[in-house]
Amino acid sequence: MIELQKWFFVLLANFIVLIILLRIILFKPLLALFAQRRNIVEEAMAAVRRYNEERTRNQSLIENEVINTNEKINTIIDTLKNEGVTLQKEYIQKAQEEALSMIEKAGKEISLEAEKARQSLKSDIETYASEILTKVL
Repeated sequence: MIELQKWFFVLLANFIVLIILLRIILFKPLLALFAQRRNIVEEAMAAVRRYNEERTRNQSLIENEVINTNEKINTIIDTLKNEGVTLQKEYIQKAQEEALSMIEKAGKEISLEAEKARQSLKSDIETYASEILTKVL
């Protein structure tokens, strides 16, 4: 059979003491360090998730704001186009009215000049008629 010597028990006791000391001195602090790192990583991941959620929320708000702004811009553009068309019609109408008034004024002036010419011709006709009568007689 195997004989157990006293050194075997000394070495066994030494081995058990070393395992206990290593566990207390080395393994527990390392496990605590690993747990701390795991907590830090989990907190960082949670922060990343929160930032991503906030970014998504802000992005949707920005997109909604862009859509609203584009609708407002389109409304303003349509309003300005309508105002421009209205002003254009007013200017065209004023120009037509001015043209008509100028045509009427020119017509009146032509009528006056024609009447003056008739009066002048009447007086000239009477003068020529009296001269012709005097020459014929």
